[in-house]
Amino acid sequence: MYLGLLSLLLLAISGSVYGQFDTGATTAECDSLQPDGSTPTAGTPPFIVAVTSSSYTPGGSAVQVFIASASNVVATGLVLQARRSSGNADNTAFGSFNVPSGGNYRSLECGTSATDTITNTNTNSKNLPLSFMWTPPAENVGSIEFIVSLVDSNGQFWSNVPSTAAVPSTQGELNPLSIDTCPVPFVNDNNIGTWTAPNCFRDTEVQANSATCVQPSGTPFPVGTSTVVCTCSDRGETAQCEITIDIVVDDPCVPNPCDNGGTCIPVSSIPSGFFCQCPSGFLQPTCTAGTPPSAPNCPSSDVVVTAPLGATAVQVNYDTIECTDAEDGTLTASCDSPSMTFFTLGTTIVTCTCADSTAQISSCTFNVIVNQLGGACANNPCLGNECRESPSSLAGYTCHSVTGTPCLL
Repeated sequence: MYLGLLSLLLLAISGSVYGQFDTGATTAECDSLQPDGSTPTAGTPPFIVAVTSSSYTPGGSAVQVFIASASNVVATGLVLQARRSSGNADNTAFGSFNVPSGGNYRSLECGTSATDTITNTNTNSKNLPLSFMWTPPAENVGSIEFIVSLVDSNGQFWSNVPSTAAVPSTQGELNPLSIDTCPVPFVNDNNIGTWTAPNCFRDTEVQANSATCVQPSGTPFPVGTSTVVCTCSDRGETAQCEITIDIVVDDPCVPNPCDNGGTCIPVSSIPSGFFCQCPSGFLQPTCTAGTPPSAPNCPSSDVVVTAPLGATAVQVNYDTIECTDAEDGTLTASCDSPSMTFFTLGTTIVTCTCADSTAQISSCTFNVIVNQLGGACANNPCLGNECRESPSSLAGYTCHSVTGTPCLL
């Protein structure tokens, strides 16, 4: 059960000084018990708030409250409430007041019932002592005290003046309200935080209602740190704990996913969340090195042609040299002595190279041999092996062996 603080508040509002309260207080003054911007009179008030009973019984008989003065104070307006006097109490008003007859007073709902507050309806003179009957609430709220705020007929204003003594409950004081430790939230991929609201306690007794959290579980949270406050409230007392929710958007470029010196650029519109700006020769999406093309299909044997008698060069045609590449498919090799160009007499080494879009290369070489018609090699003196005319040789040629074939000079 909640330990209660009951305060009886009497707010008198002068028509000349606080004209906006000529007809009494409003719910805007339920907590402060004074008009905004007002300055209470300093010093000891010329009145007291007293209670005839030494205790109250929850749900029991009414308690009589007096506002009395030895100096003939005349009030022009008032507010009356009941609040808890001890513990972690807030400004909740408890119980209910009987509205005196005569038309000078009305009830105002500030806390737990429609008649938990009394205020004036006019600025008629209200000679002290004044008497009000307060009925206790049905549940125990612990000790109460009475507080008054008053404006007299001279325009003097006293705010939040306490009663001369607290009035205890016949059921005793309440254990303080407490709250469980706030839970650790779960945050899903959509940044929605969920948790179970903590329990509220009085001593070891779990209260019927769990804490109310603002924001509630299931709320989407923005990037950054958010604080959720969970509050237990009971009979004018509160207890709170906090849930901290950190929403961090991972930087897709930390650590750098781009290899080989690539530059990472965050791009939220693509699934990976980033784009790699790669150096020349490296592949998307992460600047990996390309796979070299296969070796070009150079001829497996020398290309041998015969030049007409007296010619020093002849046009030679050979098949297109190609290779296969993982990135670019079939590539045509580039040869330093292309097909259909003129080759001079003798042997020319031809180098053919495939280069793909990632600057990976592969190459091969083969020989193009141009013999002179009627020359020293004309009658195939090397028996199918390579014959190369050589004026410095006694025979005028040299033979170069092909594997498995006898070779003659």
